[in-house]
Amino acid sequence: MEIFSVEKDLIYSKRRRKIQVAARSLLCYWAVYELSLTTTESAKRLGVTQPAQTKLTN
Repeated sequence: MEIFSVEKDLIYSKRRRKIQVAARSLLCYWAVYELSLTTTESAKRLGVTQPAQTKLTN
């Protein structure tokens, strides 16, 4: 699956290129608002901290 033409592995990487951050942010939004996961649950699944998840979601 590709989001913003970014491979899945790059979305989960720690890099902070603008396109990767945008794709990761969209994935965080979907996880919380569309899939009804808590920010803690989605942070674990995405491999980010809960505060980072909250920042990406807003």
